[in-house]
Amino acid sequence: MVANNIKRAEDLLRAGRISEATAYCTRVLTLHPNVPEIRELLGNILLNSGHAIEAQLHLEHASRLRPGNVNILLRLGAAQLAGGATGGAEDTWRKILELDPGNVEARTHLGDSAAARAAFDEACFHYRAALEQKTHDANLVCRLGRMQLQQNQREDAFFSFSRAVELNPQLAEAHFYIGALYLDSANVEQALHHFHQVLKIHPNSPETHGNIGAAYYMKDELDLACVSYRRAIELAPRYTEALNNLGALLHRQGKVVEAKNVYEKAVAVQPDNMLWKFRATSLCPTVTGSRDEITAYREKLLIALRRFAELRPKTCPEQLVSEGIYPPYALMYQGEDDRIIREAYARAFQHIFPAREPEPQSGFPRIGFLVTRLHEDIFLRSMSGIISRLNPDLADLYIICAASAADHMRQQFPDRALGIIPLSGHISQDAEKIRSTHLDVLYHWEIATDATNYWLAFFRLAPVQCTSWGIQVTSGIPTVDYYLSSESVEPEDAQNHYTEKLIQARELLSYQYSRAHPKHVYPREHFGIGNDKNLYFAVHQIGKFHPDFDPVMAEILRKDRDAVIVIARDRWGHAAEQLEARFAKTIPEVAKRILFVPRLPPDDYYNLMDQSDVILDPPYYGGVNVTYDALSFEKPIAASRSPLHIGRYAAACLERVGASECIAESLEHYAEVAVQLGRNRDHRLQIEKVIRENKGELFENKNSVFEHERIFELLIAKART
Repeated sequence: MVANNIKRAEDLLRAGRISEATAYCTRVLTLHPNVPEIRELLGNILLNSGHAIEAQLHLEHASRLRPGNVNILLRLGAAQLAGGATGGAEDTWRKILELDPGNVEARTHLGDSAAARAAFDEACFHYRAALEQKTHDANLVCRLGRMQLQQNQREDAFFSFSRAVELNPQLAEAHFYIGALYLDSANVEQALHHFHQVLKIHPNSPETHGNIGAAYYMKDELDLACVSYRRAIELAPRYTEALNNLGALLHRQGKVVEAKNVYEKAVAVQPDNMLWKFRATSLCPTVTGSRDEITAYREKLLIALRRFAELRPKTCPEQLVSEGIYPPYALMYQGEDDRIIREAYARAFQHIFPAREPEPQSGFPRIGFLVTRLHEDIFLRSMSGIISRLNPDLADLYIICAASAADHMRQQFPDRALGIIPLSGHISQDAEKIRSTHLDVLYHWEIATDATNYWLAFFRLAPVQCTSWGIQVTSGIPTVDYYLSSESVEPEDAQNHYTEKLIQARELLSYQYSRAHPKHVYPREHFGIGNDKNLYFAVHQIGKFHPDFDPVMAEILRKDRDAVIVIARDRWGHAAEQLEARFAKTIPEVAKRILFVPRLPPDDYYNLMDQSDVILDPPYYGGVNVTYDALSFEKPIAASRSPLHIGRYAAACLERVGASECIAESLEHYAEVAVQLGRNRDHRLQIEKVIRENKGELFENKNSVFEHERIFELLIAKART
């Protein structure tokens, strides 16, 4: 009789007639309430139909009728879990293990339940116990890897995921996590390999497409990154991580309007996210159309910062870095004193960083130099000569850099004992690592060229924190104590432009090497420029061409009918297109004589500079390395003394080599100075001769090393008082 009832119910289920099977089992139980097989079957039907609480009642009844039946208990645990009775489910699985200590399913469920309540140690215990019984279960190994990753046991997690892939090469989840670990350690090629393995198995995984985008972004292959991010968003339109990453990519390419639109889509998904709203509001264009646009933007940004400071929304340093929040670099292009904005920016976010008093150090002094990823080359060019020559009796020196750059840094200082502190990319952990080095002085090479080097400065990582001319404006951050500059680049009211205490050296604070003229010389025709032209080379970041410089360039071109001004495009070309469009509007009668050449590889850059008649240094934000390059080749530079440090470096170098005739006293005077250099060959040759005879004052200047030693002695003394 019971067997017939069970067979009838099972036949109905196989036919897909679930409601009839449910009704049949219910009728049978009305007549025969203590048939455990029917109770179990009805419980399973109800559980599979989403009626977990009713299923639990029948399975509990079945278990009482058949105490110790492991299969019934397993289904009961599943019903309890589905019905929200997590504690009851765990008790049931433990009861199973009392009856059957090697039951892998119960162990796995206990591991999953512990993982769900973030008891990661407990979850690892159960997964390992299950693996003792089922050693080749790739899914179990992958579960263990996830728990190890949650506990930041990254090497153990990597081993587990790799083992899972060995056991099952088609296990997409394990490939995904291996790719993510490789990506986190900047091993981009291996990351891409594993992400592409995931796509072979699950081609429509939005998270995988998003991570591939992140990998290509890390490789600086932005077009490929853009394709991957857009595919991820197409598959999951509310995928905010991909939206935010795409917004950051577009912003980096200078596509500010597109970036804002993408960021606003992320805000639409999370309308209460104040951080995202602020970011969308604060996007700064690289190229501005006029002074009025600059004024309007800066006023809007200050309002947004003050509003953010009032609201004090909750966030953390890790989120600020991951979201790419930091003062817009393009502020420096706008020809204004940035102190007010940078102070407001610091005030808006300072509450996130707990106040910490500096701890005076003892023993032999220690100085650290902090440089973040992708900024190593410019740091080495500007500071390696200083660091190599500092008196070893002054202090132990440390370079704090990205882990991926650690070996490169060691190789640059073969004759200098240096400590290398690799950064992991996790800002709070890195802050503790730096603090534990017990530095007296921490020198921030740049502040606010990326999110990491901006927010690290908010931690009190040494008794004295300083920055210098790597970025030629104030940080605005209260925990940065000193700004190291030079008397020759600062105006009389210099201290007013800095929140840090200003220390002015007698020398320019860089140790530069003069470059040799190119060995392989390209003719001007190689760049599409005739030999009959006077070549004015303006090889600077596109954003440095302030709207106020447009009429100056127009005046140069009007006064010198044989002139051509050459500008190199930016990497992605979008900012250059905007600048071309502005010239067509503001100086249409001469705009065609401003030649935009493709972004220049080093050989082309040095050749074109060597072929130039005059180098144009933009007002407000001038060149530093371009200045050293030009003076290496004895090229005259038309420059000006702007009101701020950021626009005075070329003039300081020209004064140092005795070429003050190249310095304009005003924007109105600038065109006259430039044209005199461009049209008057004898004058130009005389200036070149002066530079040639005096450039030794500028390059390999040991006094710059002595000035650093003097300043560092002062800062160490401050750190120990």
